[in-house]
Amino acid sequence: MWLAQLYKYGRGVERNLPISVEILKKCAAQGQMHCEEMLGDSYRNGLGASVDYAEALRLFKLSASKGNPYAFNNLGNIYRFGQGVKRDAAEAASNYRTAADKGNALAMVNLADLYRLGDGVEKNGDLALQWARKASEQNDGGGWNIVGLL
Repeated sequence: MWLAQLYKYGRGVERNLPISVEILKKCAAQGQMHCEEMLGDSYRNGLGASVDYAEALRLFKLSASKGNPYAFNNLGNIYRFGQGVKRDAAEAASNYRTAADKGNALAMVNLADLYRLGDGVEKNGDLALQWARKASEQNDGGGWNIVGLL
């Protein structure tokens, strides 16, 4: 998995997304949840592979079934933005909440934003601020941004 990240982000080696995807495919085939999630991200964003929302969704669900908070956050994104599925902000909120409860700062920011906007959940500035503060406690800039907005 770490080798795939080196090629994906060009850390210490020349960035090579197709090599990253090939490495991720091998470790995902072995059932490694972080590789499944990272490969899903590659398909969702077209990073070294063609955009394939159905495959991204499958991989995120597989990884989430093993408890990966990053996969839950990505599932939230899939449903929030209707990528290959019907847009469902309530389903997005549910997935963000699961990831946020597991300590994922990105999901905390996403959930705070849904509460701020009233998208898929009842608009609630107090809950938006609560989740944004939790993210900012992890030095997440998105959390600080929402705290500032509120």
